[in-house]
Amino acid sequence: MARTYLESIAYEKAANERAKLDLYGNAALKEMEANERAKAAGFTNAAAQEADANRRAKLAGFPGGAVQQENDANARSIAAGFTSAVDQEIDANRRARDAGYLNAADYESGLRTRSYDEFVDPRDVVWTGPSERYHIDTHNLLKYNPDQPTHPDYDPDWASKYDAATDTYILDKPTGGGGTTTGAAGSMDLAAFRPWTQQYWNQFMPKTEGLLYMQKPQRDYGLAYLPGEMRDPAGWGLWEEGEKGHSGHVPGGGWRFTPESYKAQTGSRAGQRAPWHFTSGEAQATNIYDNPWSAAQMNLTPAQGAKWKGLLTGLDTAPAIDTSVASLLGVK
Repeated sequence: MARTYLESIAYEKAANERAKLDLYGNAALKEMEANERAKAAGFTNAAAQEADANRRAKLAGFPGGAVQQENDANARSIAAGFTSAVDQEIDANRRARDAGYLNAADYESGLRTRSYDEFVDPRDVVWTGPSERYHIDTHNLLKYNPDQPTHPDYDPDWASKYDAATDTYILDKPTGGGGTTTGAAGSMDLAAFRPWTQQYWNQFMPKTEGLLYMQKPQRDYGLAYLPGEMRDPAGWGLWEEGEKGHSGHVPGGGWRFTPESYKAQTGSRAGQRAPWHFTSGEAQATNIYDNPWSAAQMNLTPAQGAKWKGLLTGLDTAPAIDTSVASLLGVK
């Protein structure tokens, strides 16, 4: 049934909101990334990859396609005591790693690659969003979306500066001319000197130079303190309510950098996230228990950039000094 105009708008808005929950800029960007992954796998786009999955499922005896095949796999896994086929696969990979192998598929293929790295349950890995081009915080950078006339760093000649090798626009930053937010010749825009933001690192820090970078992605960390009563609740209970209460060794806390490490180590909650939310602010925003802080959250919007420029107006202009005799004597 065809949608009305207003229904189509509502449908698209809902799709965008769902995409933003996954940290994509919008639904179109999420689809673009899906097409990119499909092309890397040898398909023309994500729809072609899905059609291929349906074709193979039908050949395997599932007339309803890949969805019916997946439902069947889930039903068999649930019958085997798992919550889903994914849960069963993760369990198989965990057991393979415990035995010193890379994963279950590698073992069953006969390769049997050895690996002694600690197994990480993918369900415990915090999703930090897609790559920069599609991420909700960075998809609107000028190198991806240069047609932003109100942006402080807008380059009016952007249309001729597309670089096919990087699939970005190589833009010229404004020189400042007679502007009031720059210092001496060759200095950078003062409003752009915000080294705690992701934009600053993207624009001014080369990603292929320097011993600290080594061409590895820059990782942002939150920082939180896990108190002893949350890290070791069993030991804390013995110290607090034991036979010799409030004596002996007090369980110590420790600093934590990721939500997956913010877990109790003893007692009934061993292996589970500690219940104490130790930071201020709204949940899912500033609380590492749920979501680590990211430098991308500190980027300025175009509107904020304009306000910063207004605030910094004249900052590089030294005030005139009155050298009159009356002023020097302090009587003026």
